[in-house]
Amino acid sequence: MAEEASPIMVPPTEDASDNLVRENTHVVDALYAVLNITGRDGTWPVTQRENGDHEVCKVHADEMLRGVQGIFQLDEEAMDELKKEALQRKPVEFKLNLTVKEGRIRKRSKGNDTVYITVNTPSRNDNQELVTSFIKSFAPKWDHKFTIPIRDPQKDHIYLQLWQNGEDELSWLFEPKLATIHFPRVLPIGTLSIPIMEVIETEFDGWYEFQSTAEADILNSDVESVKVHLSGHITCSPDLGEQQQAYDEFLLCLFQHHTSALVDNGNGLWQGKLPASLTALSTQLRILHDVRKDRQLISWCKAAAQLPTVDAVYIHSLVKHIQTRMVAAAFNEEDLAFLQETLILIIEKYEERIRCLDSSFPFSNADSEGQLMAVLKTLCDIHRHPKTQMLIYQSEQPLIHEGVAEALITFGCNWLKEMEKSTLLLASSPIDQIKAALALTNEVLCLLGEPLAFYDRIFQKEMKVNCYKQVYGSLVREVISSLEPVLTHICKRLLKEPDTGENAEEMSYDFGLGSNLLKVYTNLCQINFLGRRSESATKETGIESHHQWFIPAVHHWLAYTNNLALQCVEKAVEKDSFERMSDHCHFSTSATDTASLFHNIKVWWHKIAWDDQTTNDLIPVRILEDQCNVAKHYCHLMFDIMDSVLEHNEGRLWIGTKIPVVVANMEYINKEVGKLPKAFGLESLKNGNNSTVKNLIENVQETISLWISQYLEAVLRKVKPTIKTSLDNACESGDVSDLLNNLLDPALSVLCSDLPRSHFLSFLASLWDCIVLLLQMKLKDESKMRKNDYFEQMSYVLNEIFKCFTPSTDIGLNLRAKTPGYMSLVQELELLKLDSNELISHYYQDRWKEQQDQQQQETTATLVVRANFSESGKLNVAVIMAEDRAAAEENSKIITALPSYYVKLELIPEEWSLRRSEKTQALREIPATFDEDFVFENLEDNDIAKGFLVLRLVEQHVIHSNILIGEAVIPLAHIHKNSEDIKNMYLHLDTPCLDSVARNLQILNYRRRESTAYDFLKKLEKRYPETKKHFRNLQT
Repeated sequence: MAEEASPIMVPPTEDASDNLVRENTHVVDALYAVLNITGRDGTWPVTQRENGDHEVCKVHADEMLRGVQGIFQLDEEAMDELKKEALQRKPVEFKLNLTVKEGRIRKRSKGNDTVYITVNTPSRNDNQELVTSFIKSFAPKWDHKFTIPIRDPQKDHIYLQLWQNGEDELSWLFEPKLATIHFPRVLPIGTLSIPIMEVIETEFDGWYEFQSTAEADILNSDVESVKVHLSGHITCSPDLGEQQQAYDEFLLCLFQHHTSALVDNGNGLWQGKLPASLTALSTQLRILHDVRKDRQLISWCKAAAQLPTVDAVYIHSLVKHIQTRMVAAAFNEEDLAFLQETLILIIEKYEERIRCLDSSFPFSNADSEGQLMAVLKTLCDIHRHPKTQMLIYQSEQPLIHEGVAEALITFGCNWLKEMEKSTLLLASSPIDQIKAALALTNEVLCLLGEPLAFYDRIFQKEMKVNCYKQVYGSLVREVISSLEPVLTHICKRLLKEPDTGENAEEMSYDFGLGSNLLKVYTNLCQINFLGRRSESATKETGIESHHQWFIPAVHHWLAYTNNLALQCVEKAVEKDSFERMSDHCHFSTSATDTASLFHNIKVWWHKIAWDDQTTNDLIPVRILEDQCNVAKHYCHLMFDIMDSVLEHNEGRLWIGTKIPVVVANMEYINKEVGKLPKAFGLESLKNGNNSTVKNLIENVQETISLWISQYLEAVLRKVKPTIKTSLDNACESGDVSDLLNNLLDPALSVLCSDLPRSHFLSFLASLWDCIVLLLQMKLKDESKMRKNDYFEQMSYVLNEIFKCFTPSTDIGLNLRAKTPGYMSLVQELELLKLDSNELISHYYQDRWKEQQDQQQQETTATLVVRANFSESGKLNVAVIMAEDRAAAEENSKIITALPSYYVKLELIPEEWSLRRSEKTQALREIPATFDEDFVFENLEDNDIAKGFLVLRLVEQHVIHSNILIGEAVIPLAHIHKNSEDIKNMYLHLDTPCLDSVARNLQILNYRRRESTAYDFLKKLEKRYPETKKHFRNLQT
């Protein structure tokens, strides 16, 4: 509701009365018009048009006076005072300004007659007619102007009569009255009567058809029709100063009063129709101020354009009407100047309304579209019509399209400033500033959405003006200038202040999902997107660089979430029971919880839709590094909780079902790490050469894969004491049931089914190597103190474990179990489990192999023998000759007695024959030819397969001990049986290489407490004195 003006209280003083009159000049003018034109008790006819029908109603003077009082909000005392002032003025004198322009007379006969028109009104006191010029033509052009006083405009009318004279033209020229008397050929052709009220209401200007006249004694049937072009209007004679300005100001007050009443009553916009009382009042003021009807059209348009409550469609119709009248040349120079001023005012007012586009034409208002379209059509018509266009051009005003574009730019700036006053400027703390920035960007997005698209569609259609681009540019430019310093300061502050402690509540703003700061960023991204979509100048506004403001916030949030993720991983591992989530899912809850952290960061990254060219790759790489650190931290925690996932088997740590789950967790996290580049849009960088992303992911995956192997090795180290204890028990008892049934079989079954095959085989190989190493260490510690039966049990244990690791299926190690360590262990056990005789036999077996390997080497000593087995099983040996070149060379230097040489024959083992050993006779020559035969009896086939014949060439001395020149070893199995063609055997004699038989002698040395070993070693030391030193070295 419009605020009603308080009634004007009139003081009784004379000065107050003068002030009242001066302040209400328009009221006095209106009262003066009503009281002088209508009269105190008179009425004024008003023609109202309704649905094409015309209805005339009478408006009483009192009704018009009440209208004046209502317009200017005056009390009764003020009205009485102003009425007195109006009545003191000089009465109004009305004048009719009539112009008789030309005529058209149609006659049946040919020939021209002289014609003229007389004009008269009933209120003339002199009763004299006004006469036009006399023209002899059927189409006379008079252009004669008359000024005719009007006494009573409501009752008077104008009377016109057309005459013709066909006889004495000169008489008519000089004495028209006498001509009428003396020349009856002067005849009236037609008459026309027009009421003065019609002139007042319509200001006629056009062709009027005269009514034909016929007197009783004069027959004028030659004329068919008469039309005359007339124009005229009523004026008054008061001296009111600036009459046009006064009328315009009164008209504006009248319109404002009436339209505000309409709005208050909810009747919508005013469409140009006034009540009868106000119409009569307006007409009388127009007459009083001498305003022509066409000029009144301009005044109405000017007053209506200044009021937002007037229908823009109606104003557009007024402008169109004015342009039509301009084409008809209805305006004089003064009118055109006034029209120019009015058009400029219309443009300014409409541009002002465009500057307040959202309030002038609310998007939610159903009438806004029609009103805005009418405004733009009005502006376009003013711009396009040549007449109005010329007026605007002459005023040196800018082009209308440029003005509209500038108004739209101003609208964007002003809208943001007004919004800023209610949001950002009221905020003091950072949190309040972020909330204000969010509210501001929300409002901007709301405006850039359907409302601005709605306006843009209208502007594009009516004026071809890109409203969206103009408003977007100015609006966003202001948004950037307002928000950039605030948000930049806030985001930098995030890096300087911690998120914990006393400032935790104050610094609770962050860049996470759902935070106000992220919402502000998202809104700015949406604003930028809208600008790109509409092809607006986003670079010029600076919106494209809005990402730079939030880089500190992004890094702060990533650092915060990374620390939080590490804590969440630790809590997830702490709560995890490390049981499979399902039969088809090998990993546990902590792995999925850790992977969900990757997903949360991925969702956050996709939500923010980071599109900054300068940091588009750097930030995702930072995110990848953080996520990789989380993955590595999770895998590292698996080592810390190793003891809790191992089973306690009768107080012993052992491998259970949780170990494969841990490995599966690490494998799952490793796979998720491989998916990270694709999740963050960096797959192209990962696939490129020398890429940071590629190297990062590959290094992390390789590290985790290595950690999985190290984890299994660490598990093996943890359970190694359990394996050692079980191995010790198995070797002591010879029972492997505990080791296999309670430990190895269950663990390997679980690992085989749950571990990936590559990891299972790797762990299986490591476990096998561990067992072999433990047995080797045990063998090293026990070989000096244990008997051969203990090592026989150990060999059995090893063989059973080997079977466990090499099943017939393809899930075991198979040939890969035969590692060098295992083969060495087997060989060592094969020796240790032998008794002393078997070891001695093994010693000679090695001696024979040694001699076989040296067959191609040249030796100094040679022995020629021949041996065979008889049918009865007796061994026949013939020693033929022995030769030693080194001994012969030494003998040639001896002057005194020469040494003797003999060959000693010995069966190994010695107890196999009744004759333990034989020897030839001693000869003092070298080469020595013995040709002696020896027979060994009581040999069986089994003994032959294991026995050896040892032949030693000995140098016998009288003074000092004998010297063994060399020996030859022949396996009994290699001696022919029942052979008729026995060939000589040339045996190379040498002394044993202790390194090649060291292990056999070392084991025998460990068994010196046994008589067999002791006797053998004593003989060996006697034969080869250097063996004593060798045994001491082995013991060391």
